[in-house]
Amino acid sequence: MINLNFIWIDFECPNCNYEDQIQFVDAKSEKVIFCNNCKCRIQLTDSESSVHSSIDKINKTMNDLNKLFKNFGK
Repeated sequence: MINLNFIWIDFECPNCNYEDQIQFVDAKSEKVIFCNNCKCRIQLTDSESSVHSSIDKINKTMNDLNKLFKNFGK
């Protein structure tokens, strides 16, 4: 089963627009990261827990789909 927490996503530094990557779990846990280009401190925020709830919904949907496929041939 795919664990979405460890999928890499692209983002741009709000200071220098440098493109970098974080994992969903970083956004979900509101981690502080540093830009690899300008070294500024970036506080990730999950406003209204949107990342957290979206990951949970996608994981539930994937599990339901997996169960459907397992029972499809029965």
